[in-house]
Formats: sequence, structure tokens, C-alpha cells
Amino acid sequence: VSNIEWSPDGTHIAFLSIEGKEPKSDPIVVAPARHIRLWTVHIDSDTPTPITPANLTIWEYVWSPDGRSIALYYSTKSDENGWYDGQIGLVSAHGGAVRQLTHLTQQVSGLTWTPDGRNITYVSGDWSDRGNCSGDIYTLPLNDGEMSEPRNLTPGIPISPVLPRWFPDGKRLL
Repeated sequence: VSNIEWSPDGTHIAFLSIEGKEPKSDPIVVAPARHIRLWTVHIDSDTPTPITPANLTIWEYVWSPDGRSIALYYSTKSDENGWYDGQIGLVSAHGGAVRQLTHLTQQVSGLTWTPDGRNITYVSGDWSDRGNCSGDIYTLPLNDGEMSEPRNLTPGIPISPVLPRWFPDGKRLL
């Protein structure tokens, strides 16, 4: 279990978990990679609910401000190479199909929502290793959950932003 996050209303906890059985510890056996799935659990329950399909690997996620949906950076590959060709998608907080929102050619990190819930903001660039994330800041208008063109908020900036976060007024980034 990793990447534990409270829902905005405090009634659910989301987390990532590797799918399938743990491979035997024999160092000679190379087991196939396993997908990483998003789950939630209600605070009054001890039974987690799968939010994303078992055939996707979720690299990052973030709750929408109203808690009704979750933005994801995901891929269909189960190994580390899937991170390099991931996409941004949206899924209901109750689970279901993931709606792909992008056709990215670069990696993504630092997903966040604008406070009004109308845009997803992220950092994108070409990186050599997962977790070594900096680049330009983009914002993706949601337009009722349909695909739209991301807008680069920092073209030509002389620094490399890492983890953008919006001020509560939604007019400035930190």
C-alpha cells in the first residue's frame, strides 16, 4: 500500500496497491510485473473498493476538490517503462472506466486541480527516471471531462518547476 490520501470530505481514504499475488522470493525467478491499482475505503468500513480497472497502472492520482472524481496519471503497461508513456485520465470516485483526457508524448508529475475543479494542472517534461520530475507547468481544461488541449503556463521559464500548487483563490500558483 502506498500514496495514501484522504478524500476532501474526510469520509474515504484512497491508496495504491500492487495487484495479484506476491511472487515467490526465489531470486532466480523473474516474475512478470504487476499493475498498480487505485482503491478507496470508507472510514466506517474495513473493505476496500477498487476504483480503477485491474489492467491499468496508476502512477499518480489526486482527488477533485468536490471529491466526486479523481485525476490519474496512468498507463496500460505494468512495468516501470509504462511511466514513460502514461496519460492523464479521470475516473469517478466510486470507480469505473477511466476516461483518457490526453495524448501525451512526455511524462507527467505533480497532478493538482484548480480550486474551482475546472482544470487539472501538472508538470511535464522528458526525464530519465521516474521521480526525477521537473519541466513546464501545464493546465488542462476539463470541458465536461472530454479531451482538450493542454496550455503551457511557463513557456521559456528559466527554472524547472517541480510541484505546482494553486493558491485558494485559483489565480496564482506556488
